[in-house]
Amino acid sequence: DTDKAIKLDPFEKLTPKFGAYEKMQDATCTLPEIEAAKDSVSGDFDVHSYKTVGKALGHEKITTTVAATCGTWGFTYDSCTRCQKLLKDGKVYDPVDPVNYVPFSVGYDKVMPIVAEGAECTFDKWEEKKPATATEEGILALVCSKCGAESGVTQVIPIDPDVAKEYAIQTEATPALEAAAPIVGNSAKYTADSVKAINDAIEQLNRAIASGTAADVTRMAAALNAVTAKAELKSANTMTVKAKTVKASSKKKMTFKKSKAFTVKKAKGKVTFIKKSGNKKITVSKAGKVTVKKGLKKGKTYKVKVQVTAAGNGNYLPKTKTVTLKVKITK
Repeated sequence: DTDKAIKLDPFEKLTPKFGAYEKMQDATCTLPEIEAAKDSVSGDFDVHSYKTVGKALGHEKITTTVAATCGTWGFTYDSCTRCQKLLKDGKVYDPVDPVNYVPFSVGYDKVMPIVAEGAECTFDKWEEKKPATATEEGILALVCSKCGAESGVTQVIPIDPDVAKEYAIQTEATPALEAAAPIVGNSAKYTADSVKAINDAIEQLNRAIASGTAADVTRMAAALNAVTAKAELKSANTMTVKAKTVKASSKKKMTFKKSKAFTVKKAKGKVTFIKKSGNKKITVSKAGKVTVKKGLKKGKTYKVKVQVTAAGNGNYLPKTKTVTLKVKITK
């Protein structure tokens, strides 16, 4: 009932309902676990009701040694594995991250005793900074074998003439091979003469690549490009086909040769026949011969769907057409 609906004041404060004590803060190295009553309405803790549970965890010391490097002193320090703070005599010395420690900063040598003096760099190692490619020289840098510092001295890595020659040959041949690839991959759509010419040109180009003669590769790549540009697609098959009506007897088995059942003209490639549907007593051979078994109903005309396919040849595509053969039972 809307007349009796309760209206809430959005500014009205809800009375807290503090229940059992729950953990408010985990124990740390220096503080014990803290619990306090929790308000079931807001989820807040009553900080005035807190109490401690147990004891502080205490610091867990680990000693780290930083090895000396070229021009850098080595030193040791103690830190806590839990809070990562520096320690001295088991107590926090300074909340500075040891990783950012700079040797000889004021006071730190008291916590981090020097253990070794850094030596001078020894520049006795050549390190590859940039490898040589088929078209660009590489770079070697003289570095310190101990710390990897660079001396500023560099040396050129020359281009390998064999690699450069192979790259030049591949650069010349690859575009021609890539242009021919779609035709080779779809050879059924192109004339036999076109496909043969392209395959022959590819074989000659591969021989030139294997011989490593740049002039031959250039010449064979040009020849392949020429036959690829002249490639011809196969023409559509010109086959036409019609199914006839044959008359058969209900009392005996009868056969009809292809010419009696179908009219096929201008077919390119071998012609084959497949029965797709119709009475099981009527069969059609792959060559188009129709067989009608006895027992069919006199006076009835049966329809048989037949798929006729011309396979095509080197210049014409395949073609398939479905026709309906009629078989009339007359006696």
